[in-house]
Amino acid sequence: MDITRATDNGASPQNQGVRALFPWYVNGTLNEDERAVVDAWLARHPHARAEVDALRHLHRAMRARPPHRPPDHVWARIQAHLPTALRPWPRWLTWAWSALFTLLFALFLWATFQPGIVLRWYVHSSNPTQARVWRVSEDGHARLLASLSLSPDWRQGTFVDPFVRPGRTYVYRVEFIDQAGHVVWEQTVAERADRIWGYQTIIVVVSLISGWIITRWIIIWQRLPMWPLLS
Repeated sequence: MDITRATDNGASPQNQGVRALFPWYVNGTLNEDERAVVDAWLARHPHARAEVDALRHLHRAMRARPPHRPPDHVWARIQAHLPTALRPWPRWLTWAWSALFTLLFALFLWATFQPGIVLRWYVHSSNPTQARVWRVSEDGHARLLASLSLSPDWRQGTFVDPFVRPGRTYVYRVEFIDQAGHVVWEQTVAERADRIWGYQTIIVVVSLISGWIITRWIIIWQRLPMWPLLS
């Protein structure tokens, strides 16, 4: 019995294992060590190069074919057999979730950075226990924006009005109340929102970009192959 011929005819487990790597050898996805093993094996078995050449021809032919999408009724039947968690979302649902994320992210940034008019004050005496911030409209109507509790050692403070429009002038009245409920000091100031449009624009742009990224991520995620998850 010729042992060399028995192990060289391609039927041994080692040869079958090398042949199993041919598809990945052809499409170039083997690592360096695996590719070196296949190259060495082909050098010892030149007759097997015809099999590799046939796979290369098939690989080029498959890549040259245009992508094929099954008819809508076939695709609907495929989706109906998928688990609910793996079914692609309707396009309107994808955009709805993206819009909701964009809005919530914009509100988060707006509340965190507060791109608005900043009021700062310093009280020299009277030890007020409460501060009230009013915004006065053009017709003289005052709307309470905030009522702040102050500690006994409080002397200075800051308030931010984030809900303003760039280019407009806003009038504020700040009242300081003592423990008896009397106004011990007040001040009226007019502030123009000239320099906040840049900050507001940055927040809007960052929110829109983030929403677009989330939308693309959802669309790409739904296009990922599902069969590994179904096995």
